[in-house]
Amino acid sequence: MGERFLRNFDLSTLSLVSGTFVDEDLRRHEVDLLFKVQATEKPVYIYVLVEHQSTPFAMMPVRLFRYVSKIYQALEAENRARRHVPEIIPVVLYNGERRWTAPVKLSDFYSRPALTGLAGVAPIELEYKLFDLSATSDAQIRERKRVTTSMAVLSLLFLKHFRDEYFGQLLREWASFFKDAYRETKGESFVQAAICYILESTNAAHEDLIDCIVPYTEPEVEFVIKTTGQKLREEGRIEGRQEGWQEGRQEGRQEGRQEGRQEGRQEGRQEGLTMGRQATAKALRLILLSRFRDLTDDQNRKIDVASFEQLDTFLDRAFVVETVDEVLR
Repeated sequence: MGERFLRNFDLSTLSLVSGTFVDEDLRRHEVDLLFKVQATEKPVYIYVLVEHQSTPFAMMPVRLFRYVSKIYQALEAENRARRHVPEIIPVVLYNGERRWTAPVKLSDFYSRPALTGLAGVAPIELEYKLFDLSATSDAQIRERKRVTTSMAVLSLLFLKHFRDEYFGQLLREWASFFKDAYRETKGESFVQAAICYILESTNAAHEDLIDCIVPYTEPEVEFVIKTTGQKLREEGRIEGRQEGWQEGRQEGRQEGRQEGRQEGRQEGRQEGLTMGRQATAKALRLILLSRFRDLTDDQNRKIDVASFEQLDTFLDRAFVVETVDEVLR
């Protein structure tokens, strides 16, 4: 999905659809986002599943088939007079430590040529688009700047490298993306969220940001970097960060910070209370899964029944306190 995607899809029509289609017992491991976009005079849905596991899941096509079926059920209930079935493009975003080796097509699981195929009838098929960061080079990610935004490029670089001990040394290479991201829509909020993530979730220090980015960017970006870092320091939110990094407790928190703050805190408020609540709940789950690895059924229920205001409060606590129960108190 690169230049061809941009030629055929009107990104100005891209919108987030409320709701989740992940099985309830799997919400502690997965977060999903459903987008609607106009393509050649008809709507198309893009279903993004963030696979929050360090190893590939072999039966992903089967699981995605179930989720896509739920989307079609929801669309049918929404408009029973529908005369056509919209296309749904499934996408899996994976950033585990091992490369993704699981099949990407449902037919790969057939133990022999499908009998329906031999009878002249096409078998059921589902194929998803895989974006495996462990198999993607930095150069390939940076090249995406031609067809996407600097915010997207930085997000992918963060997702790929947030576990790396040399994360701070990479910042100088990314300085131009910070400068360009600041100029994009919602750029200032993005840069602020990115700084928070770096200081709270990686082994990079505030001094690394100042030394590696500030000399290569603009005064506005410098101001955000310095004031955001100072604010976190005053709030005590980056105290003990090094300890947490070494213990492995921060693994995956970039996903929650990046997706959470951007989708839940910003896009949710803009799209309205209902959509905001759905997006913020997803964001909160991403952050909690990233920090604490697991959620109990009771904790998931508390998120499900929480109001938008409560979820917003939970988000603020999610980066400060030490247990899930403290976040959801």
